[in-house]
Amino acid sequence: MEADGFAGYYLRKPQGFNKKQFSEIAAAYEFAASIGDFFVIFPNHHGTPWQRRAAVRLGFLLGEFSFTAKEFDSQFFHYYSDVLRGKDASVQPRSSNIRI
Repeated sequence: MEADGFAGYYLRKPQGFNKKQFSEIAAAYEFAASIGDFFVIFPNHHGTPWQRRAAVRLGFLLGEFSFTAKEFDSQFFHYYSDVLRGKDASVQPRSSNIRI
């Protein structure tokens, strides 16, 4: 799912596709959901449709900031861990007032 997060991140970055509105990446959001699965007990499980959509959305929100790949990784897993546990990741990023 981190790959989905990176996709959302780079769709927003100026050096990437520079999308400013979430609606501009709707196709990526829906594609991530379309390849989700419900085989949660299997080791090759890559996330449910809603988990994969959430990863794209989180990556897009984090794209507002300039992170190195390592910093993105840290931020992504900090916020996404609640999503994986079925909780809403409604915590504040350390460097912004946006809600995730």
